[in-house]
Amino acid sequence: PAAALFCGWIFATGGLAAMPAGVWAGTVALALAGLAYLPMALLVFSFYGETAIFNAPAMARSIARTGRDYVTVLILWVVLWGLTAAVAWLTASLPMRLACLVDCLVGCAAMCSAMRGTGMLYARNREQLGWEPARPVLPPAGPP
Repeated sequence: PAAALFCGWIFATGGLAAMPAGVWAGTVALALAGLAYLPMALLVFSFYGETAIFNAPAMARSIARTGRDYVTVLILWVVLWGLTAAVAWLTASLPMRLACLVDCLVGCAAMCSAMRGTGMLYARNREQLGWEPARPVLPPAGPP
């Protein structure tokens, strides 16, 4: 929705110069909402498929169940995207081939780290989420 609002305004008016503050605020608000939704949407998509991510009440419950861990993952995502943007800005003066190589490597490492954090979110909160049947408690291994 944020990209549609932003691009729709540019296509309709031909530029950014006349963009009202309300459109900017709406674009930023929708982008932040999408960022806040993204880690849980990735988890839900991996478990239930593509249409499950549109079940906003269930997603909100899942986010609430993970609590502080979810906020930690969001901070991780923001920091990694910031790092990727900073590297892209720093490499802008390098030759294009070198800049693209560095940016792609840093972006790939950042995305792998973000997905690792998202996976750890699930691993730490598996019981609270209740997305899969409870594991049976096995007796301790030892001699019979």
